[in-house]
Amino acid sequence: MDPALAQIGKYRIERELGRGAMGVVYLAFDPVVERRVAIKTIRVDDSSAAGLADFLRREAKSVGRFEHPNIVTLHDAGDTGELFYIVMQLIDGQTLYEKMTQQRWFKLAEVVDIFQQVLAGLGYAHQRGVIHRDIKPANIMITSEGVVKLTDFGLAKFIGSGATASGSIVGTPSYMSPEQILGQTLDPRSDLFSVGCTLYEVITGEKAFPGQSATTVMYKILHENPSPPTSLFHGIDPALEKVVLKTLAKDPDAGFQNSKDLATALAGCLTKSAMATAGNEEQTISLPVEPQPAVVSRSETGASAVAPPRKKLSGRSMAVIASALLVVILISVFLAVERAISQRQSVALPAKKTVESPPERHPEAPVSRPKVPARADTPVEAQSRSAAPAQTKARPVLPSPAPAVKSDVKRPAAGQPAASPQQVITEPEDFHSLVMRGDMSFQQNHYATALATYQKAYQMKPGDSSVRRKLAVVLTMLGRPEEAQKYR
Repeated sequence: MDPALAQIGKYRIERELGRGAMGVVYLAFDPVVERRVAIKTIRVDDSSAAGLADFLRREAKSVGRFEHPNIVTLHDAGDTGELFYIVMQLIDGQTLYEKMTQQRWFKLAEVVDIFQQVLAGLGYAHQRGVIHRDIKPANIMITSEGVVKLTDFGLAKFIGSGATASGSIVGTPSYMSPEQILGQTLDPRSDLFSVGCTLYEVITGEKAFPGQSATTVMYKILHENPSPPTSLFHGIDPALEKVVLKTLAKDPDAGFQNSKDLATALAGCLTKSAMATAGNEEQTISLPVEPQPAVVSRSETGASAVAPPRKKLSGRSMAVIASALLVVILISVFLAVERAISQRQSVALPAKKTVESPPERHPEAPVSRPKVPARADTPVEAQSRSAAPAQTKARPVLPSPAPAVKSDVKRPAAGQPAASPQQVITEPEDFHSLVMRGDMSFQQNHYATALATYQKAYQMKPGDSSVRRKLAVVLTMLGRPEEAQKYR
């Protein structure tokens, strides 16, 4: 915290709450209303932070007119000449990201409750023409009472306002929708894709599209499907998995069309799970037990608590138990007789001594030598080859030498050096091979090579939509958004 910063406007600064790319957040006190608030600030006198200040002003405009229990409340905003700030509701709780680090697994009812509140807040914003564009666990707050609050509308955009003017990609890569990566005009369904990425991470503990770099993550979002949640954790409800995978559909028309539809589908998962649980309880069979007399215990207060005696077994249950015991006795007798017979036979017939002859050795087989342990710095592949044990005792018969084949290659004249044979390897130039080579270059961040390869493939099939998307992405990554627009 800046020691010189003791007050912003009428608000007295108490301490710093955190720092990030969007500025500094302080805990402050409002002396007029007598309440603690959170103040998010960004310096406007720094030319490098001018763009970030615009994000903060956008958040003030988009959230300032919201009044919803699942969206953080914005109390005030102002400009001191050096700082632009917004005053927000101080939330006593933690982010969903923090909760995920502390709580490894979530119950289905808890997951449905959290995301129904998220969707309620999003639906409210969408109805008022605002897209969040940065839904992720760090921007979802959960109060100590379990109330969910959407925060950080700094990247929010009004519906129908078009794509980003500069053609740049805005958002957090792991939670961005395909149309967001491509810089296309967004609608509320983009936020639902981000909700799906967050939901996937909550129920599996893994990101839907993992990757070591932003480009790898964005490539997977555009071209690869996520692993089914049940393949990562078998305890996930199948109905919930179906909802998650539909939310992560590449085509917006194939996913959920609004927040209400997704919330209804999540509620349906909870209903199906409750019905299945009830059905399992009805089908549960309790094993019969011996009747016990009533047990009398005395509590700490001195009052006695009498446990009722257990129910007596019915005649049918007794018959089942008797039959089971009889089967066990018969099996035991049979095994004892078999054991006695086998022992008698082993005494009567002594085992014959057998002399093992040494295995035949092929005349050309090399003499076996003791194994030498692999060195620590030996490549894994080399170690695996040297350490592979022989599967058969006998050495396989060596193939007979192949007959000599007459060669048409002319021998060099005396005194002339022999020409070294060279093999010219030409890479395939068919459409699918070019696309595959372009994908490999893109994943290795070789964007220029990927662009040239995609362009060759596009010349073969100008109408292929997947190649058009790839060209748009790689041109965007190369900082050429104007050219990328031609392929969108």
